[in-house]
This record gives sequence, structure tokens and C-alpha cells, in this order.
Amino acid sequence: MDPNNVLVDAIKNNISKGFTTEQIKLALLQKGWPSNQVDEAFRLFNQNIKPLSTGEPKSAKENILDKKYLSYTGSEQQKKKPRNNILLIIGIILIFIILVAGAYIVFNIYSKPALIG
Repeated sequence: MDPNNVLVDAIKNNISKGFTTEQIKLALLQKGWPSNQVDEAFRLFNQNIKPLSTGEPKSAKENILDKKYLSYTGSEQQKKKPRNNILLIIGIILIFIILVAGAYIVFNIYSKPALIG
């Protein structure tokens, strides 16, 4: 999808939620979108669509951008996949315990010198 179309969709979506153009522009720039693409998307939006919101601006605490607009990745947006870091940490710890136990067994049980008597 064309980045300008992605941005115009983000603008439409957030204008309909009651956010101001300034809030939307700031959020897009903070997420890494180049200012020239943001300006172009607002120009395209303003040419084709009248703003839907005339009420008061939304609170800055609210999430302006949906997940699909979270960051600029170059030519198009990609959804970020959540990672389960806890499982990764547990896996690493288990592998470490298995390696330490294996080393203990090899060096302490099987390596005892034979008694000559």
C-alpha cells in the first residue's frame, strides 16, 4: 500500500475520532513518519475530504494512532508482533541448567579415577 494512502487513512480515522490535525501530525512525526510524507498526506486529505470534527480536541492521553499506524517502516506499514519475553528467558535458564547439570555429571561421576588395589 502506498504510504500516502496509509497516512490519509490514519488522518481520516483520527479526525473522525475527534482529534485535531495538529495532534495527528505530531503523533505521526513522533512515530517516525517523514514530515514531507505527513505534509503530503494532509494536503491530499484536505483536497478530497472536509474535516468531520468540529468539537473540542480529544485529550492528549488518549491513543491517537491505531496499531496499524504505529511506526514508519519505509515503503509501508507492518504490524508489530508482540514477543513473549518471559518464555524466552525461561528457555534460556532451562538450557543453562541442563548444560551445568551435564557438565557436573561428566566431570564428577564419569571421571573418577579407578582405584588400583
